[in-house]
Amino acid sequence: MVKTEQCAFCPAKADDGEHIWPDWFGRLLGPKAYSMIRKELDGSIRQWKSGKLNSKTKVVCGACNHGWMSDVENGTKSVIQRMAVSCEPTTLNTGDIEAVAQFAFLKAVVADHSHDNRRPFFTLAERYHFRKTLEIPAGVQLWLASMPKQHGVFKSHYAVAPQNLPGRFEINAFTYGLGHLVIQTSTCRWTKKLNRRFAPPPHLTQASEWNPISIVALPVMRDSISWPPSGHMGLELIDEYAQRWKNVVPGWIEGH
Repeated sequence: MVKTEQCAFCPAKADDGEHIWPDWFGRLLGPKAYSMIRKELDGSIRQWKSGKLNSKTKVVCGACNHGWMSDVENGTKSVIQRMAVSCEPTTLNTGDIEAVAQFAFLKAVVADHSHDNRRPFFTLAERYHFRKTLEIPAGVQLWLASMPKQHGVFKSHYAVAPQNLPGRFEINAFTYGLGHLVIQTSTCRWTKKLNRRFAPPPHLTQASEWNPISIVALPVMRDSISWPPSGHMGLELIDEYAQRWKNVVPGWIEGH
């Protein structure tokens, strides 16, 4: 993963490696032969074997990584651990959903800063405010899915809505797989700063064919949601799911 000079969440130097998948999950699975696959931007694929699940990306500082970031991951562990290792039905309350959203947004920022082909999508103000408050920025949506076999996914995707749509906006989509659990965030914002000041962020509605395998968790807050969805996502759909907003058809709602 690409190194950056400054921590993604504070002014300090990015001198520490953040685990792509939580250290507790690697310890839970134990040593085994992991098959690692990385798809590059040019379409090339790199594959290798590893005896541990310990991939890292150096985009944060030690103080953040071993301080509040560790607290977020440990706080989410009790919510997602069983989901990651089994597909037993689980009920998530509003506090659970908030914890998952914080964990997912943290990983989305880490993934965004691991790119070297573009500037960070999330603003410095958003990232610093999240470090201080753990508040999710406006425009972030969250979906949950499941896989029948344990698999790891770490995919960050950027897209811009076509010019002929009502207003132009850009999207950061992050898809994260941890065992059986799949988490996806999408963050939308207007390309024009004037629109950002006076209009709510665009709102995306997933295509109906995704409904059986992808549960919306944010911003539609309920007292609880049930996981997993009625259908599992096969590995052949992961890439399509990760890039499903590439040719976006927005269902954004004025005033949402």
